[in-house]
Amino acid sequence: RANWRRIMEQVLLPALDGALPADFAADALLQARLAAQKDPDGDALDRTLAAIAARRDATPRLAAE
Repeated sequence: RANWRRIMEQVLLPALDGALPADFAADALLQARLAAQKDPDGDALDRTLAAIAARRDATPRLAAE
């Protein structure tokens, strides 16, 4: 359950708040879900969430219209 909570807090909720572009959020959510299923102990999810955060931080924010 902790893995799913982390996915919700770090990927899903920011996406719903508009902090992530939809296409980025969809891919990030898929990758995080796959990592959580692959490794219930959370090591793969740690690496995946770190990669998502790095990619998110490197992506320029879109200006609000």
